[in-house]
Amino acid sequence: MGVCHEKRNQQWRGNENNEFRPMGSSRLCLDSLKGVSLLKCHNQGAHQDWKVTKEGKLYNAAMGKCIKAVPETMSLAMLQFCSLASSFVIEEITAI
Repeated sequence: MGVCHEKRNQQWRGNENNEFRPMGSSRLCLDSLKGVSLLKCHNQGAHQDWKVTKEGKLYNAAMGKCIKAVPETMSLAMLQFCSLASSFVIEEITAI
């Protein structure tokens, strides 16, 4: 985690399977199986199925939790009950 900027390493693509993939990667997906991590996409939902809540939180139904940034470390994220989780700025980019 770090200060927001517009570089690709902070940009993600969402798709029709509710997967979030980092820009520049077609094989890795945001996954909740072992905490918050990037794992090979399997197109089966569950731990790779994310929803953006109206509050801007990333919710994973398989775990029933949302992503929380850990600002003290500036590099880690964890799963937390959504009432305690971080809100993120989610913007749609139509042209790159």
